[in-house]
Parts: sequence; structure tokens; C-alpha cells
Amino acid sequence: MRQEQWTIDGTPLNQLIVISRIKPGEHVFLTTRERRSRPDGPWFRAGMRPDEVRDIILDGLRQSGWANVSARDLRPASFGNVPGLRFDLDLDNPGGLVYRGLATAAERDGRLTVLVWIAPAEHYYGRDVEAVARMFDSLRFVP
Repeated sequence: MRQEQWTIDGTPLNQLIVISRIKPGEHVFLTTRERRSRPDGPWFRAGMRPDEVRDIILDGLRQSGWANVSARDLRPASFGNVPGLRFDLDLDNPGGLVYRGLATAAERDGRLTVLVWIAPAEHYYGRDVEAVARMFDSLRFVP
């Protein structure tokens, strides 16, 4: 399986989305494939800059129904010896509830791995953000 969703308290209260081995031309959340009729979109391409990867993740979240999606503090990160990126998220669900989160991604062997964690800003984000950041710090690819 290339996509999983994990939660501790239920998806409205916190969720971790893990998408692995995204191929060039695939949607960052694996929903559709790129077509000539839709050249613009959150399609992964090998060798993208960190800001481009951030932007396709943000666009994918918008297409998934999230509103007021924005990113802060784009910074380098690593999955062991594989360089990657991390950034903070601000977004609202369709009902207007304010969420915050973290996203991290890395390209290995021409394929992208993305993790996005989100939780309501009012309690769950503050409760869990440090643990999620430590988990993201410990990510490694298995040889």
C-alpha cells in the first residue's frame, strides 16, 4: 500500500497521512494522474525544488477540500542520509475549524515520500506537535 492514514483520537481530531513512492506524473496524494488536458496541478516531478514540493502538497490539500491553506517555515530536513524538507501548515476544514500541522517530504530514487500531520489548533495540535516533530526527526528509509 502506498497511502495510509493514521489517527489516535479519530480523523477529525488528528491525522497522519503517509504517501510513499509517488512516481513522476502522479498526484501528490495519488488521486489522479497527469494528463495533457490538465498540465497544471499537484503532479510530482523528479528533481523538484523544496518550494515546488511544498506547493504541490498545499495544492493537493486544497483539492482535498481544505480551505485557507498556507505554509510557514520551509526548512531542510532529512530522512536519515536522504535530504528532504519540512514546513508548518495552517488550514481550515470545510466547516471553518482551524487546524495546524506539519509536513515533511523527501525524494529517493526518483520517487517522493510525503507525510502530513494535521490537528485542530485548539488543543490537539499543542498537545501532540512536539511528539510528531520528534517522530519526523527520526524518519529513515529502509535500505
